[in-house]
Amino acid sequence: MDTAQMRHAGKELLSLALIDARNHSLRWAAAFESTPAGVAPLLWELGRLGWFQEYWIARNMQRQRGSRCDVTRPKLASILPEADALFEAPGV
Repeated sequence: MDTAQMRHAGKELLSLALIDARNHSLRWAAAFESTPAGVAPLLWELGRLGWFQEYWIARNMQRQRGSRCDVTRPKLASILPEADALFEAPGV
């Protein structure tokens, strides 16, 4: 299914797509267990992936509006109190 079709997919298909994306990320993570100098540690990168999903989906009170949501509206708090300070980059 392409991106345009996914925008109109039901919750069951979206749930499967998120599970597939997570599994894909874990497969890539297994391939890159050692971290070269100057590159963020793998566990931090995986944590940031999870943080992005939580920030833009789980904590977004307007997520049902899709691309019409107001990104400037406040989000819910993270399940980890220090998550935003740890993972948020300027301009996210």
